[in-house]
Amino acid sequence: MIIHNILNMKRNFFFAVGLVLSLFACDNSHDNMYDPTWVREQYENQWKLHFGEIDPNQNFNMAKQVTANISIKEDALSEYTFKIYTANPLCDAGAKLLARTKVTTDAEGFAETSIAFDALVGQENFYVVRVNSYGRRLVESVLAKEGKINVEFGLDALALSRATEISDFPTMDCPYTAEDVNKLITDGYRISQGFNNMNNICDIERLTYGTGHPLHSLVLDTDFENQLFLELWGYTDVGNNKWVDSGLSVGDFKVVVADGVTWSYWKNNPNQEAKLRYVDIIVASGGVLELYSYINMGDFGRIIVMPGGKIVDKTTSTAITFNNNASTSLIYNAGTMEGIRCILQNSGKTYIDHNGILMGDKISLQNNDCVLTNWGKIDVNIIEGNGNQGTINNACLLRSDEKIQVLYLNQNANTAVECNEIYVNHVILRENSLLRSKHLDMNGSGSFIDYKGASGSSALVSALWLGVNNANTKVTGSIYVEVGEFENDADRIGLETTSKWTKVGEADFAIFPVYTGNELKESDCTGGGNIPTNNVPEQKDETQTWIVACEDLGSIGDYDFNDVVFEVSYANGDTEAYVTALAGGGTLAAYICNGANVVGEIHEMFGFDDITLMINTGVDYEWNGRNGFKGKTVKIEVPSGFAMSDNMGGFYLKVMNGDGQFENSKIGPSVGVAPQMICVPSPWRWPTETIRINEAYPLFGDWGSGYDYKGHWCLTSIEDFLY
Repeated sequence: MIIHNILNMKRNFFFAVGLVLSLFACDNSHDNMYDPTWVREQYENQWKLHFGEIDPNQNFNMAKQVTANISIKEDALSEYTFKIYTANPLCDAGAKLLARTKVTTDAEGFAETSIAFDALVGQENFYVVRVNSYGRRLVESVLAKEGKINVEFGLDALALSRATEISDFPTMDCPYTAEDVNKLITDGYRISQGFNNMNNICDIERLTYGTGHPLHSLVLDTDFENQLFLELWGYTDVGNNKWVDSGLSVGDFKVVVADGVTWSYWKNNPNQEAKLRYVDIIVASGGVLELYSYINMGDFGRIIVMPGGKIVDKTTSTAITFNNNASTSLIYNAGTMEGIRCILQNSGKTYIDHNGILMGDKISLQNNDCVLTNWGKIDVNIIEGNGNQGTINNACLLRSDEKIQVLYLNQNANTAVECNEIYVNHVILRENSLLRSKHLDMNGSGSFIDYKGASGSSALVSALWLGVNNANTKVTGSIYVEVGEFENDADRIGLETTSKWTKVGEADFAIFPVYTGNELKESDCTGGGNIPTNNVPEQKDETQTWIVACEDLGSIGDYDFNDVVFEVSYANGDTEAYVTALAGGGTLAAYICNGANVVGEIHEMFGFDDITLMINTGVDYEWNGRNGFKGKTVKIEVPSGFAMSDNMGGFYLKVMNGDGQFENSKIGPSVGVAPQMICVPSPWRWPTETIRINEAYPLFGDWGSGYDYKGHWCLTSIEDFLY
């Protein structure tokens, strides 16, 4: 009975005051019972009592207008679609489409466009997505400044980056040419001449006495299974049995494994340490060095594998170690290294792989100064740095089945790094370089991915899973970033501010592999290349929805804004909008209108003939709990430039009086006066019947009494007062 009395009072008050100006489209002569000035004054006075003074510029519309200026330079004479969202549509299911537009590039591949769109007051960050004819999407996060966003797409638009602490890509020539090695084999002393049982070659007197050969080179010209103690600090004074410094320097003494020869290093005493200092071991083309013990690389100890030469790891643990004084030591491989279980580096730029092949288990970089430079192909299980230490310079193809852990990764042009997991802080990429990993972790402080390649080209980072230092990680320059999923939203948001990125397989970055006939072959340095995904399924967008809530002034002081509630779904740039009835708390016929078009009467849009029913306001006694469902959705045509931020899209209400006649006046948006309509973003829950809006939303008064945005008042509510 209480509810009935409230409704009857509300309805009776309508007839008593004679259909107010805001809801009932009335004229000033209605039965001489209606004084619109008095009613308006009472409404204004009650409003000020509850909400305070109204800023003369306040329009009670939470939609504002932003202009997007977009340019592109990509494929010539191609159509591109641009979409603008509230959030990142590639990973956020709640992203709402705000606007869309299309352009066709000219013969130079250039196009530009501008579009104004509606956005929530206070929102400054937007997501612009470029979609090509294949459906591939590229997204950029953009901040609005003074109501505008500016975004560029295309290779030339991705500006070249700053200089970094990683120098330009290093180069190195082989210490020996093929002619040099052939001469060494011709001129050197051959073990087949009587020293094949010798254990120590550092006893120079034994080598040179009676042979007429100066200290120069020892040639292994037959298969050899002994260790040669290759720690040449000087020579042995035979009479006094002590070392005498001979002033040796790098390359003064050489051991050459000739063509067709296998040197089984310490096969008769495996897994022992052998030191290499001041000696070059040269594996000539056709020669094989089998390691049964590990070599400790010291000062000026070098191993050079010529093209066609081979090193095979036969150890059970470590094959080669560089000690703390190894800054002058080197492995230079232009041939093949097989089964290498572990190469340890403790200091110095000690490992260079130039146009060779390395296959094995582990390469370990144990110091920040350690550098692994690959000009050939490396395929190992693990490359690790102790706590992300060391540098990899990759100038060709590098693969790791398990993981790569390194401080710096520096890639040359037309190269690929492929791995299961990579942990890295700093990455430098150049044109047509590719970094692909299932798991990419860049959580180090100050981490970055930087482009140092030629203008007009690009590089690609592709990760099924990406974790970054969300406060510091930056992506700069012409780099496409493909991501399957992020470690967390904070990582995603941090990276979005500095990069254009897309889903895995959708980057417009093609590195074509080499074909022989119809058979796919891997290219020398870029592996299988990168072929972008074609015909990406079209994304189903959910457009931004705005809710218009109307107050009919039926009982002054009510202000529950639930008398007519409807939503408008629309993306700027479209020619259609969709209007859906949400609530009808008024008890007279109220028609939603837009321009000359009548969308529908609010009760009829719910399928009811009885206009006295109160629908979706918490009063459900008359229709058996059927509250809580939306009413009919009506599609309407909208003109170019339609915007909810402009006069609430031009929506208004026409209300029929108790005699079934339309009044001349109507409810519409107002500025600087007590509102009869407000516009808020969806989703939004309106107050239940007779609950003032500032009782349901305590911060509404702050927003309602000032023009400036003071926080999203819709986010603070009293649950018991909401429908």
